[in-house]
Amino acid sequence: MGNTAAKIIENCWLFYWNVSHLVLFSNHAKSKPQGGTELKRRINKWVLGFIILLCILATGQTLSAQSKGQVLMILRAGMGSDAGFGVVDYAIIKEYGVMRTTLDGAGFNVVVATIDGRPVSGKSLTIAADYKGLLLPCMDAAADPFEAVSIVKSALAAGVPVAAQNGGVFLLSMAGGLKGKNFAMADYFITGEGKQWFNSGGGIYKGEGVVEDGKIVTSGICPVYGTIVQKYFSKPPVPDGTLELTQKLIALMQ
Repeated sequence: MGNTAAKIIENCWLFYWNVSHLVLFSNHAKSKPQGGTELKRRINKWVLGFIILLCILATGQTLSAQSKGQVLMILRAGMGSDAGFGVVDYAIIKEYGVMRTTLDGAGFNVVVATIDGRPVSGKSLTIAADYKGLLLPCMDAAADPFEAVSIVKSALAAGVPVAAQNGGVFLLSMAGGLKGKNFAMADYFITGEGKQWFNSGGGIYKGEGVVEDGKIVTSGICPVYGTIVQKYFSKPPVPDGTLELTQKLIALMQ
């Protein structure tokens, strides 16, 4: 049993002890001497039953939340130029924030790693044992983060569900995760000028919307890219796949 659940039981016992003695003290003056023992027995039985019920509910919820495991989310510190509308802040709120809130709500503990900060190492990380899923949000895909690619390869080899969005799909392709798989990507990187920078490595392109193939989930449109398309190319708003991508990852990890 985890430390949190043990602490809940300890607090329940202390609460029971204090409440039962407080009730006994308050009723002592009203009770007849011959009825004191029976009154004490009844109060103890009622209070103990109530506290046990609370402990069962609280401990059960805690263990349920703890049992779902961890999800590793890899972010890149750089997001390219600001483009005039606060790219970093926008991505944190609209992409990272939505992903984190959705995973938290489903009972998963999110571990965030950045390439520049290097809190995790591709050589030391045992992803099959430590994480139930890997999430690659859209970030600046210009660099070639060796450690991140190594982690993605480890996840793929271990059969861990992987979800990637736009820039994150670059990482997935670098790790060989798209070979023979249906995948999603922004059309700009498939048929537009951006195709010179993207190589699917044998993947099968299925459009910009969220695509699931086995334990691989991809999305071509992140909040930042959708905003850029609308603002600078005068095109209609493009659906953001952040929430659907995260929900599909959760379903694969259940």
